[in-house]
Amino acid sequence: DARLDWREGNLTADVDIQGEPLAGSRAPPIAVKLHGRSRDGVFVAEALDVKIPGMSALLSDPVEIDRHGKLKSQPSRFTFEANLSEQPWLQARGTLRGDGRIEAAEDGIAALDFSLAGDDVAVDQIAARRLEVAGRFAWPTLAIRRGKLTEPDGNEVTASGAWDLRTHELRDGRLSGAIGRAAVAR
Repeated sequence: DARLDWREGNLTADVDIQGEPLAGSRAPPIAVKLHGRSRDGVFVAEALDVKIPGMSALLSDPVEIDRHGKLKSQPSRFTFEANLSEQPWLQARGTLRGDGRIEAAEDGIAALDFSLAGDDVAVDQIAARRLEVAGRFAWPTLAIRRGKLTEPDGNEVTASGAWDLRTHELRDGRLSGAIGRAAVAR
């Protein structure tokens, strides 16, 4: 369901989308709710709520973006939560929770600072008693400032570095710690 109202060069948008995957697809159903408006070339996303089975993300403060993609609003916050066992496209368990802050980078384009943490997390054959990640995404760079994986037997692995999505280069990558047998499920 969507309602778009365009009057005198200004847009108001109320979108409520419920999507079901194609038969035989491993993709999950999705629900997106967005309320926003534009005025004088600036779009304001006042509310955004995205849900797929076992995963949700919620924007708590408005985000303003001009027609050139520059962020015009004060920093905004969002939260997310994921129950990995409910994800149909991967073998996983555990719950991840996190939050983020959307703010303008030096060039005015939106940047995202984020952190997430989870307990009893396992993906495929890799298991962790605790997982913590903090980083920043500012196109084209995904930077992990602090990553820490605590294995079921207590061993810890830490990581940091930056990946340039445009050039496919890793910068300042660091990995340290010990990987025990308990981290790799058989």
